[in-house]
Amino acid sequence: MKFIKKILHIIANIPHDKLLHLFAGYVISHIVNNVYCAIFTPSYGGAIAGFIVVLAISIAKEIYDSKHRETETPEVKDVIYSMSGGFISSLISLIALL
Repeated sequence: MKFIKKILHIIANIPHDKLLHLFAGYVISHIVNNVYCAIFTPSYGGAIAGFIVVLAISIAKEIYDSKHRETETPEVKDVIYSMSGGFISSLISLIALL
């Protein structure tokens, strides 16, 4: 029970903007994995493809932000949180294949 409380405490202290990046990374990776599995036989490739797509999109988003500094704020932490969401989704997909 202490472990769950500790996890919930950590999540509660993540800034709202970073939670959105985490969630977006998770959703994008999950969608890519599901599309991959619908086209091909479910395998590790879907999890890897989902993670790579999240990596590409999150880096592209921060490049866009760096070119539009008047309205956007580029942050390396945004990429890290997006990648974390993609990693969580990919990890769950890999576990489901076992």
